[in-house]
Formats: sequence, structure tokens, C-alpha cells
Amino acid sequence: MDATPQPQLTPRQRDVLVWIAEHIERHGYSPTIREGQAAFRLRSPHGFWLHVAALSRKGFLSSTHKRGRTIRLTAQGAIAGGAAGR
Repeated sequence: MDATPQPQLTPRQRDVLVWIAEHIERHGYSPTIREGQAAFRLRSPHGFWLHVAALSRKGFLSSTHKRGRTIRLTAQGAIAGGAAGR
């Protein structure tokens, strides 16, 4: 049986994924890009958006560009975000 290789996450991407998963679990809705920017003390929202975009490309998140609170964990992201946060 061939196992599809799991995309590798950088430590920062893993931190972002866990933070998003915890935010959704705690609040019941996804964070905004600006909330992510503040949580990670980034200078601009674009920095956090780049992490979200990379996680989306790797299949861990889905989001609608230029729409508020549309960051969603995929099944793969829920597993990785939940497991990494424990």
C-alpha cells in the first residue's frame, strides 16, 4: 500500500496551525488575519497571510481570500493541528 507523503511543516507553520485550531476550538469560529498578526507579533497582516497561504497550499487549511473569518481546517489540518497541540 502506497502512503501519500505528508507535506512537511516548518516549526512556525506548525505553531500557526496549532494556534488556529485552538482558536477555533476555544471561540467556535476562525480567527481573522489581524488576530493572527497580533498573536504572532508580526509587523503586518501580510506576514500571517503568507503562513495561511502556505498551509492552504499544503492542504492543511482552506480560506477565501479577502473575506473575514473564512480560515477553515481541512481534515488533514484538524489531525495535524490537534495532534501537534497536545
